[in-house]
Amino acid sequence: MLKVAALGQVGPADERKLAVAALLAKWPEFEKTFYPMMARLETDPALVQALAIGLRQAGLDIEQSASH
Repeated sequence: MLKVAALGQVGPADERKLAVAALLAKWPEFEKTFYPMMARLETDPALVQALAIGLRQAGLDIEQSASH
């Protein structure tokens, strides 16, 4: 997840696509479970927001969450 978020910010498109594919292959429900997982882990909201931005820029469909 961190690699994908970082590549979304600064990585080449081909590397982003491969990283997203690998993440979703291991965790098919990732896009739906990102915010609930972050809430369970009590992750700082600023970090959650930064990760979500990178993940969206990488091409993932991370839905907006009212709780973060």
